[in-house]
Amino acid sequence: MNESYRLGEQSIIAHLQRLANGASTTELDVAALPPELRAIGEQLQKTLAILQQERELLEHGAYIDSLTNLGNRGGLDRHVDQLWRKGTPFTCAYIDIDRLKHCNDKFGHAEGNRYILSICRALTETMEHDELLFRIGGDEFVLISPTTNEAELEQRLEWTRANLIEQHRTARRP
Repeated sequence: MNESYRLGEQSIIAHLQRLANGASTTELDVAALPPELRAIGEQLQKTLAILQQERELLEHGAYIDSLTNLGNRGGLDRHVDQLWRKGTPFTCAYIDIDRLKHCNDKFGHAEGNRYILSICRALTETMEHDELLFRIGGDEFVLISPTTNEAELEQRLEWTRANLIEQHRTARRP
């Protein structure tokens, strides 16, 4: 075995060890490998790219609600943990959608999903740029705001609630 080949093997092994130790941005210099190892290096790079995509999909599913594309309970836990560690003050608002079960039972789950999405849209339209909304259950949401002015947040949410009631009262849909 020649020296170049042995160094190429060591380079591949070192690359794999860095990845195993949590390095996510490490690149293998395939061009620097001896010609007889380049195909292995290229295949390794392709495999690692696929694994990175799979990891991102899994992470997305762990923190994002599939219906609303909002953060889910895992995303809320992660975000609040980050705020606690930084010592950042914040206010939470717990939001529960009224009569979702009735909507699902009477009109079906597709209409219930439209109901959820319309409420999410209304909430996100009234949110400040630095606020985050999380869906933590079927009809339960938590809004995280950096404001410490609870009265202002409560007033905005109450305005949103009254506006939604008026919209649904005048709509032709259930």
